[in-house]
Amino acid sequence: MRKSQLIRFARAESFQESILFAISLGGDTDTIAAMTGAISGAFYGVEGIPSSRKNELEDGEKGRSYIEKLAKELWSIKYG
Repeated sequence: MRKSQLIRFARAESFQESILFAISLGGDTDTIAAMTGAISGAFYGVEGIPSSRKNELEDGEKGRSYIEKLAKELWSIKYG
């Protein structure tokens, strides 16, 4: 990612906007969007992720329920 692209990403005002921008960069879009989603999710929090996106997640062995449980455990460790 070039400096100008990083600056543009930093100016995103929402989780959704950051993901769409990451995809618009082209290249390895699935990997770039996945990494952007992880960073944006940490930054904006679960409340910042549109419910439509969360509902699209698979719920297999390590799917949505597992991720939500893990996130709650990590939050509890950090904030008690």
